[in-house]
Amino acid sequence: MMHPAFPAALLLALALHALTAVAAPTLEIAAAAPLAAAPLLPLPEGALPHSRAAAGRDIPRGFPSVIALAWLAEPTDRYAHGVLGDAIEAGALNVTLRAGTTLTYRLPPGEVFEDLVPRIVSLMADGHEQVVVVRSLLDKGASLAIFHVMMGRLEMMAASEPIGLPNRWLNPVGAADVDGDGKPEIIAVLTPHIGGILTVYGIAGDRLVEKGRIGSFSTHRIGTTEIGLSALADIDRDGIMDIVLPTADRRTLKVVTFRGGRFRELAAFALPARAEGDFRQLPDGKDIPRGFPSVIVVPLEDGRFAILRW
Repeated sequence: MMHPAFPAALLLALALHALTAVAAPTLEIAAAAPLAAAPLLPLPEGALPHSRAAAGRDIPRGFPSVIALAWLAEPTDRYAHGVLGDAIEAGALNVTLRAGTTLTYRLPPGEVFEDLVPRIVSLMADGHEQVVVVRSLLDKGASLAIFHVMMGRLEMMAASEPIGLPNRWLNPVGAADVDGDGKPEIIAVLTPHIGGILTVYGIAGDRLVEKGRIGSFSTHRIGTTEIGLSALADIDRDGIMDIVLPTADRRTLKVVTFRGGRFRELAAFALPARAEGDFRQLPDGKDIPRGFPSVIVVPLEDGRFAILRW
């Protein structure tokens, strides 16, 4: 004979499972975007044309924070690649500290910053901020570079090996713990115009070392200034950030995890037109309460929008 408490216990277990289950992501196509593009910060005088400044995080009182604003400066035509809308790149990186001081890191003649927006991140346990940018060598192509403020100076903290050939670019996705080891990684797509390779880097002293790579993806259409065709979000809500980006032909949107140091596809959605513009995300972060509407908006080349919900 069944215990009289069993049905109630079973119903309670099923209810708890329903509350904690993670809904699969869905994609819909809309004529209008539910999220407006974020307003641009005013560019300081002398900034790289068509670039964007980045603001430091809104830090709670008592938490370490140094950088208030970062931007690319000292335009130069010494690297004739021109994949970002024109053949003008930056020769310097500037940061303004919260104390008001502006610091500059100026590259030597054989290098440029082949980028449009610095990314202010926090990669170390002390909570201090760093800046991630694309540094290109005229004879060896692009590499990832991380800068930090040390003893009142803006210095290069770590860098990846350059791709190895001139006129080869990479596009950063962002920084987050994507393998679950508790330490942030840097994620980028190498050669996004030539069979782009999604690559995860870890920090090892003054070097960025590869932890994994997989193809084929594209996060940029050559000749445009829209370089944000990707996002980091905890799609499956397992506490580890996932990577959302288009395939090499930009006709499929994929969700990829690197949990445990291995790539695995979580979802794939065919798009009715190619992904074209910077992704828009809400909320912008990993700590999303259950039931909170989470959205990534993907502009398409036909003027419509693909909306990823989870």
